Amino acid sequence: MLLVVVFVLVFSLGCFWEGRGGGDLEADAALDAALDALFEGGAGGSSLSPEEREARAIPLTMQASELRRVREEHQALIESIPPTPEATPTMTPEENQVVVLAKVLEHPDGVPLEAEVVEDWFNPALGLAFYRDSGGDWTPRSLRESHSHRNLFYYEGYPEGVLNFADGSILRGIAQEMVFEAVQALPLLGDPTPAMVDSFVGNIGWEIRPAQGAVVNLWTTFVLSRGAEVHTFAVGGVMRMGVAAVGNGEDRLEHLVIGDFVGPVVVERLG
Repeated sequence: MLLVVVFVLVFSLGCFWEGRGGGDLEADAALDAALDALFEGGAGGSSLSPEEREARAIPLTMQASELRRVREEHQALIESIPPTPEATPTMTPEENQVVVLAKVLEHPDGVPLEAEVVEDWFNPALGLAFYRDSGGDWTPRSLRESHSHRNLFYYEGYPEGVLNFADGSILRGIAQEMVFEAVQALPLLGDPTPAMVDSFVGNIGWEIRPAQGAVVNLWTTFVLSRGAEVHTFAVGGVMRMGVAAVGNGEDRLEHLVIGDFVGPVVVERLG
């Protein structure tokens, strides 16, 4: 009979702790009250000595502690489970058509192409990542054959006076723009001079970027002597070229013109 009472007591205490959220102080107080009621009345109404009371309290206390430990472990496991991510909705072909139609109606003159972002081209941690140790055209063949403005870069039939990349006549003007930017980035260069422009244009390199429009990487090198010290520097920047035209009607001929630098022109010491 006593074993049955003990089992019922432990089961009741477990339910009590679950309902109270596992508060240790409340659970301990409930345990003490239950033990008092059990041990004072005893099994069948007989009283127990303090020694017997303590001997029977120890197993009950151990069971209560184990129940509390298991409950806390379960609670920690439940809290550690990450939330279930929501499923990404997949549009049906009909829903895709509605989205496309809305874009077309919003842009009756044609949906604009999303151009590559070139404003953040310079990463100070990488330096002039596109720099080459020599000049000339470094555009990959695949880009030369597929770029939207390839004809303006490589057309060889421009009349005299139309600056272009094919014969290199546009490079001096670009070098001059690079000199103006370089002396601002590195004031110890002094004022821009024709000799500096000559130095820049002699080593200038370029490469068409895989972006919408005529955007090019530009770089060159120059040597700076200060007394016994001689240092080599690289200068680089990204320029978005402009487009102009000569002639009218069937004789109209588009060509590139010097544009603006995208982001900073960088001066980097090589040695």
